[in-house]
Amino acid sequence: MLLALAALLTGIGVWFGQREEAAREEAAAPTPDRRAQETNVLATTNAPDSNPRALAAPDASVVTRPTATRDLIRGIVLRANGQPATQAHVLIDGAFAPTNEQGEFELRGAELVNTDQPLYAIEEGSLPAVIASFDGWLRASPRPLPRLELVLGSTPLSLRGRVVDSEFKPLPGWYFALLDPTRFSRSDNTAEALMRAPGWRSLTDEKGEFTIDGLLPRTYRVQVYNEDSLVRVDSQPIPAGASGVDIVVPDDALIDQLTGRLIGHDGLGISGAQIDMKLRVAYRSDSNLVRSTRSWVQSTVITDPDGMFTLTAVPRRHAVFDISGAKVVRRLVPVDELNLASPVIVVHQYCPLQVVGLPPGDGVRYLRAVTTDGTGLTVQFSTAGALAIAADARDVTGLELSDAATELILGDILGTDFGRRPVALTPGVLTTVKW
Repeated sequence: MLLALAALLTGIGVWFGQREEAAREEAAAPTPDRRAQETNVLATTNAPDSNPRALAAPDASVVTRPTATRDLIRGIVLRANGQPATQAHVLIDGAFAPTNEQGEFELRGAELVNTDQPLYAIEEGSLPAVIASFDGWLRASPRPLPRLELVLGSTPLSLRGRVVDSEFKPLPGWYFALLDPTRFSRSDNTAEALMRAPGWRSLTDEKGEFTIDGLLPRTYRVQVYNEDSLVRVDSQPIPAGASGVDIVVPDDALIDQLTGRLIGHDGLGISGAQIDMKLRVAYRSDSNLVRSTRSWVQSTVITDPDGMFTLTAVPRRHAVFDISGAKVVRRLVPVDELNLASPVIVVHQYCPLQVVGLPPGDGVRYLRAVTTDGTGLTVQFSTAGALAIAADARDVTGLELSDAATELILGDILGTDFGRRPVALTPGVLTTVKW
């Protein structure tokens, strides 16, 4: 049994691994609308510019057949020509099941999966079949659950175009990716990545041309970016199936030189801080769909004794300043949120701290801190690491804490609160809190 389970997990890992790079190139997208209009139990859209949050193959369909099994979601996936889809996969949130040689599948634990999500049947080269409200289907279905028959759609669409400069000269070697693909809930995989063949290349060719395959009949936005200049440009919505699309990189995409100042919340300049300029590329990194920063560092500067810095060739859009340092609380600052005429960046700083007169405890205790709005902060040893206090410790020295902190909390790992003390920190000044 253990060997079989290991083999199954290995197979799943290989299948997802082949598409991981393409899937991560796609941008963050909304989860399909749970209240999508349904035809039977399948959400459909026929207009190519329909809202991408209520998607399915327009010519896919679903019917039900009786089954005697209660604890399994069973069914079959068929291609548009009626043949079994032997390479398909059925997915809902974190649940996953491949089809066998007869196109059949089983999803175990029908009552345990997060059913408040769409169910997808998808295979390379075909538009997917989608049950937009799988939870609604479960609620409306008799017990034992009926057997599902999911029919895939026709061939997915493509989008073709060029990346060019303001004089329409081609720009080879630029990355391109969808800004708003169709995602499977919290998964990093997208419908578009799973419909196209593995090994998809995401760089423009010598003519600046690109092709994006595996598209649903809807509109998409495309992001193009260059890892040398860190310039990124996002397109307007483009209908799938379009060709001859030009994405133009404007002349003023870069600021020749940008001079600014880094200060603390006390208004004083911070010297010796490091500022890395990075490219911000939109892709799914967590369940909150937060845009993430790629580790493409274009240039690095160190602030002078007054906190001043100068960077050259700064992208106007989608770049970030990654600010760090021995005494600086790391902060990511989007360039397009700065006042470019006279940029001033304010950051929090780590301050020295010691706590004396702690009461003895029955076991290991933890010291943490919060800000005025209740945001949690970690109290650290100056050598880094979260602070754990021995049961018999009365005084703790050599601590560091952000000057954003307003209150210290002594507790245990279970969240028990043993006491609180206010704190006001000043950069460069040792603060002593007497418990």
